[in-house]
Amino acid sequence: MPVYDSRGAYLFVEVAESYSLALLLTIIQEVADHCQKENLHKAIVDLTQMEGNPNILDRYTIGVEVARICGATIQCAAIAKQSVTNYMVENVAVNRGAKLKVVSTLEEAMKWLELENRSTRMNSSE
Repeated sequence: MPVYDSRGAYLFVEVAESYSLALLLTIIQEVADHCQKENLHKAIVDLTQMEGNPNILDRYTIGVEVARICGATIQCAAIAKQSVTNYMVENVAVNRGAKLKVVSTLEEAMKWLELENRSTRMNSSE
């Protein structure tokens, strides 16, 4: 079962299950539900512990569902193993108006979501 953790400015989701299309479609809906409930507009989904590799049709379906459910409302970074990343999900979702970026590290995700060094920037403006 995925772990959902509200971290102030964003939702962090950790997925350690084996891949299935049903699982990812459920996670997409749950991310949207958690973000709406917590009034969040940014999310990081860590898929690096997920075993398995989606086929091309599944990747297309996931991208369509990210765009349909999250749209431009939720900016989401998905952290995935480089060995299974081909950016199809990102391309399909972004071409349909979603704010999704597939990255390989938490640091890249934080930077893309503009969450990196947030406390440092706040201190320098004082």
